[in-house]
Amino acid sequence: NAVSRFINELMPMQLPDTNVVPLAGSFGTTFETLPNYSALKLAERIQGNAGVLHAPAFCSSKEEYETLSSNPKVQSTLNLAENSDIIITGIGTFETSFLTRHDILSADEVAQLKDAGAIGDISLQFLTSDSKLVETELTERIIRADIFKASKHARVSIGIAEGTYKKDIIHSALSLHLINSFFTTKETALALLD
Repeated sequence: NAVSRFINELMPMQLPDTNVVPLAGSFGTTFETLPNYSALKLAERIQGNAGVLHAPAFCSSKEEYETLSSNPKVQSTLNLAENSDIIITGIGTFETSFLTRHDILSADEVAQLKDAGAIGDISLQFLTSDSKLVETELTERIIRADIFKASKHARVSIGIAEGTYKKDIIHSALSLHLINSFFTTKETALALLD
């Protein structure tokens, strides 16, 4: 939602040589939460080109993940994402995430992530409060760009999140230097400073 709102507020530009790709496969139940839709909308806003991932973010099995992630088009799009010049990403928690509100993740999957220490995610990379990456059976079957690789290559990595309840996951993302630019509210910024 945050990325979608960011795109809606972005002034139209003419950047016809710019390529826009999503950082993850498809998930969500509204246009505002679909990574492919955000990529298409941003490309339209800047008059650039869009690439999409014709694969779900959350695969139902390791076999499905291996089949879809080995597709050359999927690999090419994820490679572009991991070598982007600019990244725009949201940062989420379980409490308000559409991943839980719309049953994209089951209660068992959320419990599995929480049991492993996850407090939220940035680009579907789940993190702990002490800034460690969470790896579970679920995370091994998510089609997504590696945000750690992408942030190392990016000139600008923009995080967008608001809400004092997100301060711990935002702090983890900032501590890992996964973002170097951050849009938030005054209240959230003050909570982070505390």
